Amino acid sequence: MACVVFVFARTAGAQPAPIAVDADVITYDALEQVIVAEGNVRTTFRQYRLFADAARFELRTGVVSATGRVRLVGLQGQELRGRALTFNTRTEVGVLESVEGVVERRIYLRGERLEVSPDRFVAHESTVTTCDPERPFYRVVARRVEVTPNQEIVAHNASVYIGNRRVFTVMRFVISLRPEESGLNLPGLGSNSVDGFWVDYRLPVRLQSAGGVVHLKYGAQSGVMALLTLRRPAPAFEVTLRLGRTQTVDDRQAFNLLRYDVAEVRVAGKSVPIGRTPFSWTVAATAGWYAEQLSGVSTTRLDGEFGVSSQPIPLGSRLALVTSAAVRVSSYGAGAVRTVTSARAALSYELDRYTTVTLAYQLVTISGSSPLTIDVVDPLNATSLGVVRAVPGRYRIAASVENNVAASEIKYAAAIGAFVTPTLELGIAGVYNTRLAAFEDIDYMLRRICDCVEVVIRYRQVRREFSIEIGLTGFPERGAPFVPRAIPQPP
Repeated sequence: MACVVFVFARTAGAQPAPIAVDADVITYDALEQVIVAEGNVRTTFRQYRLFADAARFELRTGVVSATGRVRLVGLQGQELRGRALTFNTRTEVGVLESVEGVVERRIYLRGERLEVSPDRFVAHESTVTTCDPERPFYRVVARRVEVTPNQEIVAHNASVYIGNRRVFTVMRFVISLRPEESGLNLPGLGSNSVDGFWVDYRLPVRLQSAGGVVHLKYGAQSGVMALLTLRRPAPAFEVTLRLGRTQTVDDRQAFNLLRYDVAEVRVAGKSVPIGRTPFSWTVAATAGWYAEQLSGVSTTRLDGEFGVSSQPIPLGSRLALVTSAAVRVSSYGAGAVRTVTSARAALSYELDRYTTVTLAYQLVTISGSSPLTIDVVDPLNATSLGVVRAVPGRYRIAASVENNVAASEIKYAAAIGAFVTPTLELGIAGVYNTRLAAFEDIDYMLRRICDCVEVVIRYRQVRREFSIEIGLTGFPERGAPFVPRAIPQPP
């Protein structure tokens, strides 16, 4: 017969804490305040549920000792199995012997011993992977593995295996779990008219309170490029450092992939609300040195930016307005000064839970000029109308028309991304420019997910750019939906 016992344990200066124990046989020593449970033991702590063959509960100290088919299930998706557990229910610190299971999302871990605490897991003599643990595509075998939820995995004295083959061994191997950083990518490769055949790799780095990435790229025609980007957040602002050689990511075909050297520091303040209004303001300052490889121009630049933006302002049950305005002043070492002023307003209406129509107006004016080609900004005086219909896990369709009076051009854009199967997504997008009487872009995309491996193949027909990216899913989750440029997005 199963038994359930509720006991109130009194501690100095604390209110009685109820403990519910369910088991086949339960004995309680009131003098020692100890519960001994045997057979199908079940109990619940603040963040965990415990299952075991036998357990001893010391009510004075809050320490639980469990043995035999121990299973610890957490509220954040953790499910750990082991031979024996010692756990303090008050501090939520414990040790699980002969452990295996999930410590966060798709992070599978197996080791001799696991130290559990509220903000960190430490495994000893362990193996970790985000793939199917029965036949993992990759795994990391390490003397010690530290997992900080939503932050990083750090493996010490680690060997990385692809299948059954050891690829390399390092003293310290780090995998980022931060949503804004790539978790672990394999080298990407592709070709275009500027670089020829190229291969690149993004390596996450951590330096005390700063985090970032080193982007390494080699092009048969463009040579070696390496860019370090570090970000250090603070309560009121964020500091970003960029150092090395990189390329522009401008979508304009005439200025695509221009190489330049950069040494830059940027300080950007956090958004500050303006009273009780839906508006907030931001300020940023940038100081840097830039040298273009193609033009041979090199100069310093000081930037100051100020912007005001709004949260979505409801104008009805389905209608919302978002506005923003900004001014940027740049002073160059060559003596030039340039001011860029911009403003945008977008009115969005939800036709249904999946469909949004957006009417937007954007204005960009330029005063002065820049000696750097990489710094060119085109004037804009455009009105656009777009519609987006997105059904999660099935498809996403978008279309828009934009009339830019400043350039005397109209752009038509459309895109569709659809999941053919739960693990296969196909996408196509195009932008047609009436002034050029030609397509600016026709992009194709194929995304395939095989267990923990994500393969993305892209081809940009107009630019003759081809690329393959291979990454590991699970941290972060699957990439953002396929969305083309020039499609107005709802707020």
